[in-house]
Parts: sequence; C-alpha cells; structure tokens
Amino acid sequence: MGLQGPEILEDGSISLEFTLQDGYDRARVRPSRQGNPTQVTRTISEGSRVRIDDGMPSLWRGQLQIDLDGDSSVSMASEGDSAPVVEVETRVSVVGRVWSIDAYPNGVDVNRWSITLMDKTGSAASVAFKQFVPVSAAAISRGDEIAILNGEVGEWAGRPQVRIGPGARVVILKHSPDTPGF
Repeated sequence: MGLQGPEILEDGSISLEFTLQDGYDRARVRPSRQGNPTQVTRTISEGSRVRIDDGMPSLWRGQLQIDLDGDSSVSMASEGDSAPVVEVETRVSVVGRVWSIDAYPNGVDVNRWSITLMDKTGSAASVAFKQFVPVSAAAISRGDEIAILNGEVGEWAGRPQVRIGPGARVVILKHSPDTPGF
C-alpha cells in the first residue's frame, strides 16, 4: 500500500517505501538513515505479500516503523510465511554500564537525558525526553550498572538506541564504587 519505488540508485542500493498492512495493523517500511537495502525482489508491486528480513523495527509517533539498511532484504512471501505485524518486537530490556552521560536536562535549553551504555557486546545510546526522564537519572553516574526495562528499540546516527518513554523504567543495579573500573 502506498508503494514508492523501487528505484535503483547509483551505488547499487534500492530506494523504496511502502506501508505493510495485515488487517487493521500497519507498519511503515522505509530506508534507514544509514543507507538503502540492496536485496529487493523485482516483482514487488502494490498489494504484494512480502517478507522482510533484518529490518530494524521501531516506533515513531505511535506507529510501527521498519527501517531497511544494507543488511535488510525484501522478498516475496511464500505460501507458508506468516508473521503478523502486531508480533514485531519493538520493546527490549537491557542491562549495561553507563559509559557516559551525554545530556542532562537543565531547565533552559536541554530537555533530554542521554547516556551511552556498554556491555560485552558493544555500546548503545539511550535517551529520554522531557516528562519521560526518570527520577533515578539524578542518582546515576558514570560506571553505574543499570537496567532499562521495556525501552523502545531504535537507532540514532547509525548506533543502536533504547528510548525511554511511556511504560519504560530505569533501575540502578550497582553504583560505580561497587563495580570494577573500566
């Protein structure tokens, strides 16, 4: 529904956008900020049943969105393929150590709380805007081990991001004096 493209770009990637619909459930499918997919079926058309592999789901203004990048693929769905849109996972719980506090609300020009988390698998950014800044943010410092429960999966500037919004919680597991150094 609302298919725009596909258009082959100069770098060999493919630009396309469409709305994936399953009954009343919808998801907007679009290229990622980090690039376009290279594996898109040539037989895609309005009303096609498609399968999306390795797309990145997120929520934007309450609507499910699936971003496609160079690792993503769009193919025609086979008869046995079935994955309802409502079952796409957009929420996660993560545990990590605070590597840095990148922004803290000051009541003047900064209205977000932003941190970078690290664990054995890598790093991720986390952000909370305005009314969703957790009360515990004032007690969190570099080196603390925290858990973000029920955060929204996303991406910002090519990095994984966990947004803290309605229904999400931030729990301090260990303060920095209780954890070994970086």
